[in-house]
Amino acid sequence: MKKILFIGHRDMFFGAESVLFRIISHALGNKAAEVSVVLPYGRSNGFREALRETENVSVIRSPFRLVNPRALLSLLIMLWNNMALLQLWVVCRRKRINVIYSNTCINIIGPLLAWILNIEHIWHFHEQPTGGSFRWIPAFLYPLYRKLLKRRQNLVVFISHQQKELWEKEFGITIPRSVVIYTPARFLRKQEVPVRQAVVFGFLGSFTRPKNILPLINCFGTLQHKYPEIPARLHIMGGGEQKGEIMRTIQALGLDGQVSVLPHSRDVDDFFAGIDIFVLPSDFESWGLVAMEAMSIEIPTIITSNTSLTEILTHREDTVFIDPAQPDELLRAMEEMLIQQVFRDNIAKRGYQKLKALNLEAAFEKEVSKLLLV
Repeated sequence: MKKILFIGHRDMFFGAESVLFRIISHALGNKAAEVSVVLPYGRSNGFREALRETENVSVIRSPFRLVNPRALLSLLIMLWNNMALLQLWVVCRRKRINVIYSNTCINIIGPLLAWILNIEHIWHFHEQPTGGSFRWIPAFLYPLYRKLLKRRQNLVVFISHQQKELWEKEFGITIPRSVVIYTPARFLRKQEVPVRQAVVFGFLGSFTRPKNILPLINCFGTLQHKYPEIPARLHIMGGGEQKGEIMRTIQALGLDGQVSVLPHSRDVDDFFAGIDIFVLPSDFESWGLVAMEAMSIEIPTIITSNTSLTEILTHREDTVFIDPAQPDELLRAMEEMLIQQVFRDNIAKRGYQKLKALNLEAAFEKEVSKLLLV
C-alpha cells in the first residue's frame, strides 16, 4: 500500500483545497493509501478541522512558506524553508512515505523534499500563467523549477490542456510526465425559494484585486442608475485583504442598501439559493470551479474569458464569457442578464445540461484512481 504525504498550500477551504480534500477522501475510500497531510501555520477557515474529522488521516503542522512573486522575499523563504525541510524529512523517514503530493505550483517544499528523498512526487498545478507582468514564480527560480519538473519521478497534474501548454511555454520546456484531469463541480442541492422581488447578482471568492470585485461593484452601480425601475441586488461572499476597500467603494457609490458583503462559509447552498446570476470577472481563473457549482443548480453565469473553462463551455450558449480587461464587456453582460429574463433562463438551462452531459465526476474518479497508483 502506498504511504502518501499530501502537502497543502494553506489551511483555508477554497477551490484548490476542496479538490485536495476530494483526492484525499478518494484515497481513503478506496483504501488506496495510508494518508498524512501537512499544512502550513496560518489563518484557517475549517480545512484542518475537516481533515481531522476524517477517519485515518494524520494532520501535521509545519512552518514552511510558499514561493512569492517578489524575488527577494522568495529568496528569504527558500532559506527559511530549510527548517521545515528537516522536520518533514524526519516525518517521511518515520512514516516510510513513498509518495509526496504537493498542491499548487507555489508549494515548492514538496518537490524539493521528494528530490532529496529520491521518491515519487505528484505536483498538482492549479494556477495559470497570466501572460502579463504578474508571475506566480520569480524568474530566478525558473532553473530550479525546470530541474524539478523534468525529474523522472515527478508527475504534474494539470487541470486543462490550455494550462499545460501555457506552463510549458512559460518554462520553455516540454514536461516529460504529466496528465490533464478536469476538476468536476459538486452538484449542489437546489433549494425551493420564494419568488424574489429583485434580480440578485452574486460573487463568491477571495477578496483580492485580481478577482475584479471593484469593477463588478461599479458596473452594478451603473445599472442601478440606468434601470432604477428594476429592483436589483448584489451579494458578495468571501474574505481577504481587499475587504476594507470593497466596503468603502460600496459606501462611496451609495449602494449600502443594494450590496451585501457576506463572510465566507463552507456551506454555500444558502448563498446560491439567494442569487439569480453568478458573476466571476477575475483577471484570470485557471478553472472556475465556483462558477460550475452555480451552473449545477441552473444559475446563469458570467465568467472571465481568461479561464480554461473555454475548453468545455461555449460562449452565449452555456455561459457568457467576458474579457476582464474590458469593463464595458462586463457591464453589457450584466445588463443583458438583468433585462432579458428569457436569455438568462436559456443560459441557465443549457449550462446545466452541458455539465450533466460532460459527466466530469466519473472521469475525475477514474483518473485519480490511476494517479494514486504511481
